[in-house]
Amino acid sequence: MHWVKDVDARYGPVVGYDVRNRRFDGVSVEMHLPKRQGQSLELVYVGSDLLKAHLEVARRLVDMKHRGPQGLRFIRKTSGVHLSDFARKVSVDSERVLAWESGELPVDDAIVSAYHSLI
Repeated sequence: MHWVKDVDARYGPVVGYDVRNRRFDGVSVEMHLPKRQGQSLELVYVGSDLLKAHLEVARRLVDMKHRGPQGLRFIRKTSGVHLSDFARKVSVDSERVLAWESGELPVDDAIVSAYHSLI
């Protein structure tokens, strides 16, 4: 099994799924990662499929109203928002965002909502 950047004519349809558990702040979220078949019949994971799987995990964290630092960082990174851009969005400096995402500082409800709005 290996990774490829994206789907093209060399990779066929999804032939199955690997189920993996991602843990965030003690909460486990299931991720279904599609497997595709390559030209030489090897199974591959495709980067765009991984992004879709990560977005689904992030949506589940939002649905669960998750507010732990690991989950909030995963949501921000999965949405493609750079740390400094998020800091500007919520009118704080980057060091404060780092402190929230490392668990050094508590995160208030308005900031949790800002993270959740990224997805």
